[in-house]
Amino acid sequence: MEPLWKVKKKYYWQQTFPAHNVVHIRHEYTPVSGSENSLAYGMQANPNPDMAREIKSFCLDGPLHTTLQRIADGQDTDKTASYNYVDFILTTANTWKTPIEDFTLIVERPHWKDYRGENDLRDYVSFCWDGPVTKIDADHFSAHAAGLIPGKELRIGFFGVERRH
Repeated sequence: MEPLWKVKKKYYWQQTFPAHNVVHIRHEYTPVSGSENSLAYGMQANPNPDMAREIKSFCLDGPLHTTLQRIADGQDTDKTASYNYVDFILTTANTWKTPIEDFTLIVERPHWKDYRGENDLRDYVSFCWDGPVTKIDADHFSAHAAGLIPGKELRIGFFGVERRH
């Protein structure tokens, strides 16, 4: 059962742009995580439509989709999987005079076992990106764009697979 309410957070700040001057802006922050859900509600034969849309918004690659689908279908009965996400609002940059000159996103794979105990099997990250994503190391991924004109917002999904208790 899912709640019949939603929580939305918005952060904003005032900025003064002096006339006839160049202003350089750098945004850097730690995002707020969205809700945590069970994959079963979004990947079953008759999924909850909202959750199914949400899972599609992560652009799961073939192997990850197969792994998570097997768990949602009950084929891996000793495992359970859940996910949460982080949303980045990028399209507001389209109101600027020029594109985002240099955009770099570094995503760190979480290690939920640090929070949930040793039953944790694997943690995954997935998101839609219209360019290459570079694997920096086992836990860090980088997406870069020069002259970015965002066409949509960015949602990053974090998936945890663990053994059933």
